[in-house]
Amino acid sequence: MITKMHGMKASQLIAAGNALSAKHLNKAIAAYEMAAQRDPGTAATVYFDEAVAYFNHSLPDKTIAAATRCLQLNPKLADAWYFKGMSLLSKTTTDSATGTITYASGTAEAFQAYLKLKPSGRYAPTVKSILSAMRPAGK
Repeated sequence: MITKMHGMKASQLIAAGNALSAKHLNKAIAAYEMAAQRDPGTAATVYFDEAVAYFNHSLPDKTIAAATRCLQLNPKLADAWYFKGMSLLSKTTTDSATGTITYASGTAEAFQAYLKLKPSGRYAPTVKSILSAMRPAGK
């Protein structure tokens, strides 16, 4: 499949990556990377698609990296903030002795950025609930 992708346009590579991402993550990422190289104007979309693919494969560090690359190019892509926030949230730790919950740096900020851009978006109810749960009691 990789050799067949060399002659494809960026839009075709993005579509191929999306089709492959569920079962063939490495091939999907290769298609996305080729698309970004062929047409740098698609890079934000490509990195967003990579973030979603990594998220769907429960790879939070890679999701965060891809979402960050996307957001560097297009900080107004609300859904990228959501996937970055969810992946950061997965890195939450709880101290077994004290019960203290520690959220990964940037978690609340990612969710707040999503809400600023899409206050009524499809993920808004989830994000609002998460932010509410993250607030210390009494605040």
